[in-house]
Amino acid sequence: MAVAVASCQRQSPERMIEPVTHVQSGDNYRAMRSASHIVVAEILGSRILAGPRSVVRLGDHGRGKVSNKPDIPLFLARILVKTKLNLRGELEGQVELYSWIWNSGKHGGARLFHPGPGTTHIFFLTKTAGYLHTVGDYPGYDIPISKALLPDVLERLRATSDPDVFQRITRALLESELASATTFSNQYSPLLEGASLTSSYYVATLLDQFCHQMRNPPGRFAACMASAREFPGRCRAYGLAMQIGSPKIDRAYIERQLAQCTSREHDSIAFYSARGWPAPWRDAGQGKGPEDRRRTMLLYASALDPGFRAAACNAASAMTEAADISECRDRRGRNKLASPAGFEPALSP
Repeated sequence: MAVAVASCQRQSPERMIEPVTHVQSGDNYRAMRSASHIVVAEILGSRILAGPRSVVRLGDHGRGKVSNKPDIPLFLARILVKTKLNLRGELEGQVELYSWIWNSGKHGGARLFHPGPGTTHIFFLTKTAGYLHTVGDYPGYDIPISKALLPDVLERLRATSDPDVFQRITRALLESELASATTFSNQYSPLLEGASLTSSYYVATLLDQFCHQMRNPPGRFAACMASAREFPGRCRAYGLAMQIGSPKIDRAYIERQLAQCTSREHDSIAFYSARGWPAPWRDAGQGKGPEDRRRTMLLYASALDPGFRAAACNAASAMTEAADISECRDRRGRNKLASPAGFEPALSP
């Protein structure tokens, strides 16, 4: 009998599930991509089982720099969820999962998982000693979906045929957010977390597509502004933003941004060239193999600004893994950089 009790205790979740944290930039996204189960689910309730356990607190908004501030206490929670859509694996109905969460005390700095009842998240899960455990506990290893966007996100996820689950997630979330935008805000920043789940090239190309084609003017404006602001060699997207033509657009502000961006093009080309065209920080979790290097050069070679694109293509021509990329071929009649009406971005390498 004593042996049976000891065995039961050893198998309890608080004994078997250790907090999983990552300090290095990109490691959390690598963990999310490795999940055995990916599911959209609504939280029905949660219960604290154990804790606190102290883990290293991140600084610099979670970009992999260790803070000199105190560690953060995490508590193991048993979370009951109701599945809405399986994206990988097979989980049906009500499911129990476990995660070490921030419950009270010091603020953690980086985005944390808060299992509020009634909220819906995309969960990235793995099996630990038979228990479903979030692939990590700190910083965040889930993607929350707002109640307002949930029906549209679910519809887009179900309708998308892309075999890459992370591209499906990224496109559905980003397109849904932009399609629902209602204001022409210069500070509006679309969700760009998908760049770390997929690649900066994929997200930049999506933004370029939405900048040209999205029917919702505020969403189209936000896509243009984000493309110009977040990715190199895309000053021209500021000009596309102004072409939307709404009187609510602050043209003077955008003209200043366009002028400043254009004036820095030579320095920007010199910066990337001197450093061998490095991968952007959002791709830190992608690896450094030939395919990763190819995606990096696709990002730079897909630039909207002819000078930046020409420099990137010149560099790519000397790289075995990127010498043949489609973005550097003659695309007359398909992508006339001098004419916004001819802009048709490619979404695959």
